[in-house]
Amino acid sequence: MTVAKPDFVLRTYIQCSRDALWDALTSPEEIAKYHFLTDLVARDGNALAYEFAPGEPMLRCTDISVEPKTRIEQTFEGHWDGAGAPSRFVYLIEEDGGLCALTLEHYDLGQVVMPDDGVADGWARLLAGLKTYLETGSALPFSLASA
Repeated sequence: MTVAKPDFVLRTYIQCSRDALWDALTSPEEIAKYHFLTDLVARDGNALAYEFAPGEPMLRCTDISVEPKTRIEQTFEGHWDGAGAPSRFVYLIEEDGGLCALTLEHYDLGQVVMPDDGVADGWARLLAGLKTYLETGSALPFSLASA
């Protein structure tokens, strides 16, 4: 059996509890506090729906499998021009001493068209915002013009 290899991987260490990290990854209210492009996030059944502005869909992430406080696998369906076919990503959460190690794996990127290597930049901004939010309680002040 061949195991699929991710097209993109990013790992960070966050000084927080596993519970806090889990809540920040799964709660629309928490995601809205650190997301670099929007504060419009809602749960729609087993999916998270993100909007650029009210009524303007940006992204939909639907649960594929969830292992509480350890692993989340979701679809990644972009709604911007050139977003390409849906892909999937996985968050892996591990405790590491007083830290949590968060690994992001993105699969099935195929021909996703994003300017300036948007996949890497988008995930880097999102995880930096998450880390800063959990460690300080404040969001990073990313400029939307540079995103």
